[in-house]
Amino acid sequence: MGLLDRFYRVPHDLRHLEREIGKLAVLMDAVTPPGMVRAARDEVTRQSIQVRARLAAQGRLGELRRFRTRVLASADFMDGTMYHKVFVPYIETILPRTPGE
Repeated sequence: MGLLDRFYRVPHDLRHLEREIGKLAVLMDAVTPPGMVRAARDEVTRQSIQVRARLAAQGRLGELRRFRTRVLASADFMDGTMYHKVFVPYIETILPRTPGE
């Protein structure tokens, strides 16, 4: 079990979105044609909307904070400028803070 798994355990039903966000981070960090990044970003955005709606319906919005923290920590391999100026604001847009955070 890795350090991220120990402190930021992600529910099984969010693993797919976590993998998709990880793939997007790799595409953003590499020299990738903008069309590929845009398509991956649109897919992640669509999935995040579905996940937020499902978690809200199930009363599990509190799990988004832990999930957001894990996603941001797992993308720390990215170039600092890309990470701080593009990736972090994007993640905070698709996985907004819940009231009380």
